[in-house]
Amino acid sequence: MKRSLVLVIVLATLAGLLVLRYLAKSSDHDDSPLRQMEARQDANITDMYAFVRGSDLVVILSTNPRIPPTASDYTFPTDVEFAINIDADAPLAPDGTLLDKSAVQEDVVIRIRFKPDGTAEIKGPFSMFYAGLRDDPFIRGPRMGRNTACIVVQTPLKAILKEQSTVLIWATAKVDGLGGPFQDIFGAPFLSQFNRSLNVVHPRDHFREFGFGPDVLVLDTSRPSGFPNGRLLTDDVVDMVNHMLTTDPQKIPISPKDFTERIMKTDWPYPSVNDLPFSPDFPYLAPPHRAVNP
Repeated sequence: MKRSLVLVIVLATLAGLLVLRYLAKSSDHDDSPLRQMEARQDANITDMYAFVRGSDLVVILSTNPRIPPTASDYTFPTDVEFAINIDADAPLAPDGTLLDKSAVQEDVVIRIRFKPDGTAEIKGPFSMFYAGLRDDPFIRGPRMGRNTACIVVQTPLKAILKEQSTVLIWATAKVDGLGGPFQDIFGAPFLSQFNRSLNVVHPRDHFREFGFGPDVLVLDTSRPSGFPNGRLLTDDVVDMVNHMLTTDPQKIPISPKDFTERIMKTDWPYPSVNDLPFSPDFPYLAPPHRAVNP
């Protein structure tokens, strides 16, 4: 009887550690499949947010999940190209379903590189730009009190939209000198967490090669923004996905079994709001956490 009890305790402890591991990494954190990228966390896109503000599209990238809490400033790498990719004419059904999963193609690309002096060189349409150290906006316990290097691009919708109001958005990062078109991709929250190989394959090939996807964020700019229609900073996507899976599993391409086993347990006591308030104005993010005694 005692041996059985000990075994149960050990198994429960191991299960808890696995949950902690995936919570710490969830929503695309630390998920690159390339071993070379383990040392290049400054090229890791950990989260992407996309929403409409007035007549503009706002896209926010969080990068580098391993910035130490003691950091007071940040310098972006000079050998990495970050790109925001937008498909403005993907074939869609009236309900927004992608009719041809292999037809994903970037129509607009906003490319961002950084110079040694820290200034950014931006190619593509934009009206406002910000890059710097900010509070990690991902609403989950392991990221509370942590900062990430954030990139914010705001651009007029008229510079992006074609004949339809819905766009597909994904972000990529490419380190100079490494093979492949890019080494990291971010689209829909959680999707690439279940198959890290998505990160090095163009979204148009995701379904053919892996049987699900493509890993893109869908945003109908004529409707209110908010996950799964884009993603707001205030969206608690972990709890939202969990709710969607229990009410309508067809809404997102993640199975309830995968989600509960690999991301979180439904009763995991984590907050549903960010640890710092977001700003109502550009660049919208909360200020960075400052070390008490760096």
